[in-house]
Amino acid sequence: MSRVVSELKPERAQPCILVVEDELLIRLLISQELRDSGFRVIEVFSADEALRILQSGVAIDLIFTDVRLPGTIDGLALMAIVLKEFQTIEVVVTSAHLSADAVSCPFFTKPYRPIEVVATIKQLLVKDE
Repeated sequence: MSRVVSELKPERAQPCILVVEDELLIRLLISQELRDSGFRVIEVFSADEALRILQSGVAIDLIFTDVRLPGTIDGLALMAIVLKEFQTIEVVVTSAHLSADAVSCPFFTKPYRPIEVVATIKQLLVKDE
């Protein structure tokens, strides 16, 4: 874990991940794994809440979202909004009910291995400069 943290450039703020997951234990597990890997994490339980955070101007580098979520929009709708309106934000999707063919970004089938999610997020956000 310290290797991942050391690769984050000290002059750059830690990347911020918005985790959108309605299942509390899953959200806590992946959020802690991301924090342990040197990322800042904001946790929400719905895509509606995630969208409010994005629209408020909070600096988000990547969204990790489930597909089936409570509220008026699901994770796929959130993905579409982010890809269209917040083009600098990366998106990673997870679901127990869809396949990778359903999305146009990195995808993890539930149950996933948190270490693999972190590795993918690191590849997307931590660039050698």
